[in-house]
Amino acid sequence: MARRQGTALSHRAETGRPVGDRTIGADLEMLLRALRWAVRERKTNGERLLKENPLVGVRLPTERIRDGR
Repeated sequence: MARRQGTALSHRAETGRPVGDRTIGADLEMLLRALRWAVRERKTNGERLLKENPLVGVRLPTERIRDGR
């Protein structure tokens, strides 16, 4: 909610700007891809980098369509 409202701090700026569901969805999709990779990859000793994906089953938000009526 903080990111959507623009109150979340960014590593690039002290104050953020509001973002829509599409941007948040893209960020979550990238995070999901990184987590899937970490679950597949193994350390030199054969142990997985991440035992399980903590975001399995999380639904990505969808952009609400506003029709100006």
